[in-house]
Amino acid sequence: LLLFREVQTFFHEFGHACHCVLTNSRHSLHSWAWSAVPWPGGVEQDFLEVPSMMLENFVWTPEVLRRLSRNNVAEDDDGSQQQQQQQLPESII
Repeated sequence: LLLFREVQTFFHEFGHACHCVLTNSRHSLHSWAWSAVPWPGGVEQDFLEVPSMMLENFVWTPEVLRRLSRNNVAEDDDGSQQQQQQQLPESII
């Protein structure tokens, strides 16, 4: 199970991965890089963050929260444990 912040971070980092993989340019030096890269080139820092911030913001939409969020409840019946997933209440979403 992931905390909300961990899911938000996953979406953010997945945005970077999508940006990198889906970039189409003639020279890789001009396509994608971040400040940790020791050579010049790549895109500007603000443009580098646009796809990841956009994807990160999807986590806050009710439609995405409904699809991703579940409450796992352990039930004991006759000494056995079963996992049951319940949709989160609308008041939480």
